[in-house]
Amino acid sequence: MKKFTKKLTGKASTVIWIIAAVCGILSFIYYLSTGEEIIVSLISAILVSLLSMLAISVIAGAVFGAVEAIFFPKKSNAPEKSSAKSSEDSVQEETFEAVGVHYYLENVGKLATRNPDWRKNGKALVAAGFAGRRVYRYTYVNKPVKLIQENDNPHDRNAVMVQIAGEKVGYIDADEALHVRDILNHHIVYFISGFVGGGDYKEVREDGTFERYEAAPFVRVKIRYK
Repeated sequence: MKKFTKKLTGKASTVIWIIAAVCGILSFIYYLSTGEEIIVSLISAILVSLLSMLAISVIAGAVFGAVEAIFFPKKSNAPEKSSAKSSEDSVQEETFEAVGVHYYLENVGKLATRNPDWRKNGKALVAAGFAGRRVYRYTYVNKPVKLIQENDNPHDRNAVMVQIAGEKVGYIDADEALHVRDILNHHIVYFISGFVGGGDYKEVREDGTFERYEAAPFVRVKIRYK
């Protein structure tokens, strides 16, 4: 639009000069025909030319401004203001510890796979970077995760069962079950993930020695929602 306006303005200036000059010449001829002196006629012609140029410039500017405003409206570079928060600001993530996992150890066992690092000796574990860390005997399948609302549960009608890879592994704590139900029923849930941990493990020392321990399996559920 700017290039077009510049070209048009340049041509318009030339036309304005020509029209103003013509007006001045006609004025000069008119005053001579009425018997005025040449100097008076010349001064009058110059004044008429200047006034004509000014008047035509004002009219042309108004016309160009109106055309540009109607057909080429300016776009504001200022960012649009919005009272609403960005979607990212309202996204939340919460983690819940499943309860009653010890009742479903057989199902948890179905999710377990043997950790190949478990059989390594202490020096091999240190060389593999496990010094100061725990090495668990099993790793667990952690997906897909489903939270199933058990409305007909005889113990708690608000119960929410945790299922991983088709296996029932526990429940959301009763104190948090209503909150989780509210998330599932009244929010946009982006994902539900689970983590199964615990069981036999070794704590490896820097010198290659280690101690064996046993921890009860546990299940954590993470929900990301808006």
